[in-house]
Amino acid sequence: VIGQRHLIHSNILQEDRTYQIYLPESYNWASDRTYPVLYVLDGESNFLHSMGSVSFLSSKGEIPELIVVAITSTVRIRDFTQTDWPSMWIGGGGAQNFRRFLSEELIPTVEKYLRTNRYRILSGHSASGQVALYCLTSQPSLFNAYFAISSSLDWDNNLPQRSLEESFIKTDSLTSFLYVARSDDSGQPLADYLKLVETLELKSPKGFRWVSRAFPDETHGSIPLLAQIDALRQLYNGYR
Repeated sequence: VIGQRHLIHSNILQEDRTYQIYLPESYNWASDRTYPVLYVLDGESNFLHSMGSVSFLSSKGEIPELIVVAITSTVRIRDFTQTDWPSMWIGGGGAQNFRRFLSEELIPTVEKYLRTNRYRILSGHSASGQVALYCLTSQPSLFNAYFAISSSLDWDNNLPQRSLEESFIKTDSLTSFLYVARSDDSGQPLADYLKLVETLELKSPKGFRWVSRAFPDETHGSIPLLAQIDALRQLYNGYR
């Protein structure tokens, strides 16, 4: 058995949501130990590699042991976008409700039944990377660290980047960590990513730690594996 599947009914989203949990090997015998939690979006495609990477890296002393909670997606465009963008996509704009689902329903459930130390990491790729950036800009204290891998930055005329810049202007200090990464982007997607990095370079508040990485040999679909491994290592830089 490599994970446990759970079901939670969300009153906010008005649907049942599935999530999978991986517990570290020491969880059952270290009865008083608490653990950070890695929340992984698009769990249907990202749970297995996330669990494997966390297990391997922690066993080699690269990172601490983590609990992994992977949330299965239902309607991605609805949940992962801040606004509706009818000229390009229909049905967006539910990111606020999805963030409330995380903060008011899923996270309290996880922290009620599992031994966590309240240190939370959110990892998203593509559209779910976009909602990771949204959570950072709208409720930065919800997670301690954010991984936004090959995010959909073009949404609604670069809204993710514009929102990040606006939130930074209003923030004097921020203790969060952000990891952003791109794949073999070119043209406008590359320009959008470089604009995001420019915002991080010029506008980041005091105390904010961030890392940008390029994976030019990876595609948009293949990047989550290597980038998330690197993100975990960068977050826990010095842990070894």
